[in-house]
Amino acid sequence: MAGLLVVGNHGFIAKEISSWLSKEGYMFELCDSGESALRNLQKNEYDLALIDWSLPDMEGPELSRRIGESNQRMPIMMLGARKEVEDKIEALDSGALDYLVRPCSLPELSARLRSLLRRYGGQLAHITPIAPPVNAPIVPIVP
Repeated sequence: MAGLLVVGNHGFIAKEISSWLSKEGYMFELCDSGESALRNLQKNEYDLALIDWSLPDMEGPELSRRIGESNQRMPIMMLGARKEVEDKIEALDSGALDYLVRPCSLPELSARLRSLLRRYGGQLAHITPIAPPVNAPIVPIVP
């Protein structure tokens, strides 16, 4: 399956982002833990992984490192409520190519996903956005 691997277990990822990605025309598979994501990666290929920092069984940077150690050549974008520079550096040093602080603008998330897919040649790089409203909402999240 080519598409996005979305990893997160709370409302923002499971509801808001999943709904948004569907409206934007993305194919994706949602996993609620790092271990379930790693199992899916053993049997499927994805164009990009969108990983939340806070997972029930490991943190996003650990999952990112484990994906890299398994020789997956898939771009990774991480989301998290952590906004300190040190946390962003940890996410990027773990293998993520981008880090977006939650709450975030969903149109900005889409633009960043498209940028990564264009750069790394995913099959979904052709997706053109549905024009978002000028004042698209920033969706709050309480971890």
